[in-house]
Amino acid sequence: MRTKNLHSLQGGALAAILLAGTLTLRADNNDIPAPPDGCGIKWSTLMPVTRPVRLANGRTVQEQEWWDPYNSGVRYFKWKVDLERAVQVGNVRTNMIFVYVLPQQPPAGISAAIRRDWANYQSWCHGLSFGNQIYNPGGYYVPFILAAGYTQVRCDMLQQGDIMVYYSTGRNPVLGSPGSVVHTMISNGNGTFTSKDRFLPVVANQTKAAVDQQYGAGNTVVECFRCRPSENKEERK
Repeated sequence: MRTKNLHSLQGGALAAILLAGTLTLRADNNDIPAPPDGCGIKWSTLMPVTRPVRLANGRTVQEQEWWDPYNSGVRYFKWKVDLERAVQVGNVRTNMIFVYVLPQQPPAGISAAIRRDWANYQSWCHGLSFGNQIYNPGGYYVPFILAAGYTQVRCDMLQQGDIMVYYSTGRNPVLGSPGSVVHTMISNGNGTFTSKDRFLPVVANQTKAAVDQQYGAGNTVVECFRCRPSENKEERK
C-alpha cells in the first residue's frame, strides 16, 4: 500500500510519513503513481526502505535509504516491492526486489547542468524496460523479474513490448545467469528498440547494431523475453 504525504520538510525535498506510528523521512515523490501489477512485479506493494537516524534533539527517526551512483548529489531513494511469486535464480531465492526513484524536483544546491537535465536522470534503462516509469531496479534484480514474470523468446521473433537483455560475458557465479546485466531495452516490434542509457535521453528508434557497438558485441550476451500472464504460483529457474 502506498504511503501518504503528511508533512513537507526541507523545501519539499523530503516528506514526513507515519509507518506503524513511527516518524519517517522519505523522498517527496509527489505521490507518483506506480504502474499496474503485472509482468512479475506487484507494484501495489511499494514501500520505502528506511534506516534509523538520531537527531540533534535526541529523537530517532526512520530516514529513507538513498544511493548516489554518480557522486554528484543525485540521490535515488530506495523502495522495496514484492514479486508476483517467489523465485530462485542461481543460489538466491526471493519474493521481493529493491527499486530506486529520484524525486521529481532537484534539491537545492544541485549543479545547473544536472538541474537542466533532471528529467533524464529519473529513469534508467531498467526502469524504462520494466514499466516505462521512474521506479528503477538495479541490474542485479533483472534476472529475478524475468523469472517471476517473463518467458524467454527468440530474439529474431520479437513483438512490440518484448525485452532485450544484454549481459556481460562470463557466467554470474551467484545467479547462474550468462553474466551481469548491463542493459535492457524494449522492442518496438519493427526491428528497432526504445532504449535509454543512464542519464541520457530516451532513444525511441534505436537499432541493435548501435547498442552492440556501444556495449561491445563481442563482450556481451543477448537474450530476449516476453511478459507472460500473471499466475499465483512459485517458479524455480
